[in-house]
Amino acid sequence: MKSGRHTSVCPACKRSLTRLKKHHIVKKIVLGASNNCRHKFSPGTVRIQLETDAGFKINIYGGNGITTGYLYCEEKDKSQVVALLNSS
Repeated sequence: MKSGRHTSVCPACKRSLTRLKKHHIVKKIVLGASNNCRHKFSPGTVRIQLETDAGFKINIYGGNGITTGYLYCEEKDKSQVVALLNSS
């Protein structure tokens, strides 16, 4: 499901990422660096940070901090991905 340098996330984040990956519009999720910090979001929240040519740069909020990642999708499916992330 996940590829990249870091593959371990908290259980709440893992559920959110698994739910995203089950949709046919999401090609791949690559996890980046994890930062220990405080935030106001509940664990498992996934938010878009930046739109890229290949998809989106996302923040995954967990119990211990924030994990950055990239969500890859087709250009035509970007609006559906935004709606999917806003619905949760």
